Order: sequence, then C-alpha cells, then structure tokens
Amino acid sequence: MTKVLLTGASGLLGGNILKHALANKTLDILPTRLGGDFSVPEAFRGDKEILPLDIRSQTWLWNIISQWKPEVIIHTAALSEPGACEWQRETAEAINTRAVKFIADLCEHFGIRLIFISTDLVFDGTKGDYLETDPPNPLNFYAETKCRAEEIVASSLHDYVILRTSLLLGASPQSLRSLDERLKADGEAGKTMTFFTDEYRNPIAASVLADITLKLASGNNRSVTGLFHAAGKDKVSRFELGEKLCQKYGISRQFYKGARQDEVTLSVPRPKDTSLISDALLTVMNFPMPSLDEMITALP
Repeated sequence: MTKVLLTGASGLLGGNILKHALANKTLDILPTRLGGDFSVPEAFRGDKEILPLDIRSQTWLWNIISQWKPEVIIHTAALSEPGACEWQRETAEAINTRAVKFIADLCEHFGIRLIFISTDLVFDGTKGDYLETDPPNPLNFYAETKCRAEEIVASSLHDYVILRTSLLLGASPQSLRSLDERLKADGEAGKTMTFFTDEYRNPIAASVLADITLKLASGNNRSVTGLFHAAGKDKVSRFELGEKLCQKYGISRQFYKGARQDEVTLSVPRPKDTSLISDALLTVMNFPMPSLDEMITALP
C-alpha cells in the first residue's frame, strides 16, 4: 500500500480526496486538518480519525512526517478566500507560502513525493486559455502567495506535481464551501444572485480532481512530475455556469442576473479570463475528463 499524508481534509477538495482514498484499497491515508471545532462527517472520513496539524509549525510537521513516514504528501490546505488573504496578509503568507516551504524541505529530506494544489488565479486574466508555459502575473495577494509557493516546490524538489485548478463544484464536508452549494443555499433563501458575464473559468467537480490527484499518488502515474493544469475542458463565463446551476436546482430566472465586473465594486482585484488548457495532464495520464454538463448532472 502507498502511504499518503493529506492536508486540508476538512476542505472541499481535501474531503473529496479522503472519501475517494478510503475506497481505494491500495492507499493508506493519514488525513490531517489545521484545527477548529468542525467535525468532518462520516460520509467523507469513514472511520478514519483526522489528526490536527498546524502546517505553520515546522516542529509539528516534522513530528508527524518523521513518525508516520508517508511516501506521498497531498497538500490541499490553504487560506483560499482572496478577500481574507488581502486583509490577513501575515496569516495568508504563513499558511499559503511559508508552510509550503516547510513541507517541501521535509519532502526533500525524507524523499517524499509532493502533490501541491495551486490555482488559475496566478494569471492576470488578460489572455485566457493559459498553458503551463505562460508566465504567471498574480493580481491579488492570495494569488501572490500561491505563486511563491509554486516557485518553492519547483525549485526544491524533483519528485513533485503542481496542479493548477479552477472553480470547484460538488459536496463539501462543511456543506457551503463549493460554488454550487452556496448558490443552492442562496436560491432557497430567495436571494438575488449576480453572476459576471465577462469572467471566464474552467469549472471542475471536486470529485473528478480528487480522482486525478490520487491517480498521481500511486500506480503508473507516480512517474508523472512537473507543473500541470487540472481543470474542466469547458470554458464558461460565471453567468453561463450560474445559469446552468440555477436550472439544475430549479431556481427561477428572477433570482439571478448578469453583470460586468466594471459594474460591481470589487473588494479585491479579479482577473477576467483565467481559463486553463489542461491537455498536457490529460494526455500524459490518459484521463477521460467529463464535460461540464456531465459533472453538473452528477452534483447532489
């Protein structure tokens, strides 16, 4: 069995990775989380205990990694809300960048494979259809921290995978972490929602990205290394995505509208088109990416 240490097990992607890993008899997973009072539902964790792990503590990381000796670390934990990162810069830097340096150093020391989850927001959105060879140009502090973390991983390790991804859909352990969960809740509450007509992304179901991530942790794909884009194959505007989700959940057209970014006051700068081309990863893994409509149909 491949021993995998997972950070961020209470998050949207981390929770889905944990759920998928429990069904994979070739993996022995140790799930961890930063802390807090929230209890991860049994539907995601099974009978697994989720250990507390403050990734900001080099000593704490050393103790768990040196004792458990994982072969792979999947690092999903992050402060990922751009607004929170903008106003809590020290915390964002500690969690999103310095902790990655600690983890990368330990991976190098113990010979551990690292799979690091990054974001399409490292791009400024002026071009769209970004390839892995396109230079990043982050517009907000969250994206800056992730960009620096990417550089740390790539410069420190040989056995690593960086996955830049996009908007995640699907069920989360905390119920309101994904876009569709929040949209459904707002729709049920009768709130009017605004979706940008000029912001483009490549949404992907968290369960699909979890499958990709775990396939990179064991088996034939253990030899895959480097930086890759891992997002859905369908490029849509926020409005197009919002409309598809509203139709799925039976939310009336009167409860949502479209707007351009320049018609709304933004709390932090937002790139307009961070669409990603993920052909390189899908080809090397021979992975059949489902369409956006297929992923939406499969949502709870």
